[in-house]
Amino acid sequence: MTKDTALLLDRSQDDFSLSRRIYSNWDYQLATSNDNVRDYETLNYSFQVIKDAFPTVKVEQVLDSLEPNVSYYTGEATDDYGIKKIDLVYYEQGNEENERILELNAPNTNFHNFYYTFPSRSQFRGGKNLCVLL
Repeated sequence: MTKDTALLLDRSQDDFSLSRRIYSNWDYQLATSNDNVRDYETLNYSFQVIKDAFPTVKVEQVLDSLEPNVSYYTGEATDDYGIKKIDLVYYEQGNEENERILELNAPNTNFHNFYYTFPSRSQFRGGKNLCVLL
């Protein structure tokens, strides 16, 4: 929309509405008009948009030197709107449609450290190559 764009509000009885997605700062005016009066009163408003930062996840895999089938995952997750959950997703290589999801944490915080030993809680069968995603 440009500064000179005029938008009509939707009317439902005595209520007026307009729906738009706003992605950057936006200044706007409301002007009242009817059949008898044009631009009777003009009110100025503005939206100030605070851009969302991307969530980050840092994960480090450590292989057990004594048990080659065990991996340790340590990491941290951050998001300015909060972290709802952290999942570990795994599947047998070449069999992506049969992925399994393990919920590691549901912290409901903006920052969370996590630690997981894989395959400690899974239904893992040895001898298969696995792809693991966090």
